Amino acid sequence: MTTTILLDIDIPIFRFAAVHQSNIQWEPGEGEVVAIVPEFEYVADQLDIYVDELMEELHADEIIMCLSEPLRDRNWRRKVLPTYKDNRSKSTTPVYRTKLGEYIEHKYKTYRRPTLEGDDILGILATSNKLVPGYKIVVSGDKDLKTIPTVETSIGRNALYNPDKDKVPRVQPLHEADWFWMYQTLVGDSTDGYKGLPRCGPVGAKKVLGEPCEGMTVEHLWPLVVNAYADKGLTEAEALVQAQVARICRVEDYDYKLGEVIPWEPYTESTH
Repeated sequence: MTTTILLDIDIPIFRFAAVHQSNIQWEPGEGEVVAIVPEFEYVADQLDIYVDELMEELHADEIIMCLSEPLRDRNWRRKVLPTYKDNRSKSTTPVYRTKLGEYIEHKYKTYRRPTLEGDDILGILATSNKLVPGYKIVVSGDKDLKTIPTVETSIGRNALYNPDKDKVPRVQPLHEADWFWMYQTLVGDSTDGYKGLPRCGPVGAKKVLGEPCEGMTVEHLWPLVVNAYADKGLTEAEALVQAQVARICRVEDYDYKLGEVIPWEPYTESTH
């Protein structure tokens, strides 16, 4: 069985562009900040070495790079929540970030689709029975990886791997992925700019949801989330906005004919 890595390449691109860049302000606290960078070819070579080492470590036959829609305003989540990722500062973007993305697209097999983030592409490819057959290893350092379930069918299966934390690829049952998705709906994500339930941290979220257990479903968890929002004077519609932006797309969340995301609605889960 072929082993294919599905790599969230957005994170390595940012890291490699940033780590090889020095920002200098000649007069502390004053004047323009100047970026000092090495030759682009050197940075690209370092990224290639990382990819080669990752493939060797995971014994992979192929790799697919998953890239985000480059224009923030076209991100599908901004139709659901217009302030999504408004807290991201363009001034922190490394010089070579865009150029490395273009380099990756020319050198490797790459998936980039309008309106989708790299995480969404990972989730769609990982949960599809047909798009990438064989054994798939989803690789990302993003905590949103925890909302992607592992699946096993007659033509393939998948696993998750966080290179910053995991020693080996791991499985994540559907009930754990759904639990973490509902957990994110409650606690929010300040990095991505959605707030979740006001004044609800990790302890509060676990008090609402309980611990993940086999047999737990979204049909069971969603009313708990809605009730928690209601206790704070918020509506189910407000909870749904948070749930929709917190959910990493799965194969059933994307309309291939229209090229559009189908935002999640309660009790419409389907099997593919």
